[in-house]
Amino acid sequence: MSEQTQYDPLDKAQFERLFKTHFQYLCNFAQQYVGDADAAQDLCQKVFIMLWEKREHIDPRKSIKSYLFTAVKNRALNYL
Repeated sequence: MSEQTQYDPLDKAQFERLFKTHFQYLCNFAQQYVGDADAAQDLCQKVFIMLWEKREHIDPRKSIKSYLFTAVKNRALNYL
């Protein structure tokens, strides 16, 4: 049985920086898929909620930006 590795979780300040830095870019990216600004914002908000809830399992050595864009793309495709 494999054990899930836990990392030092993002703290509130780090999370807020990520949100402020990437949210609008992610919304623009999602809107290209779904064609609706409100739906794009909802998708991105859900991705950030998921990130906060799973922050203990996010590997800080990997690109969080890549993770966010991949998660938004997957949600957008599921939305369609």
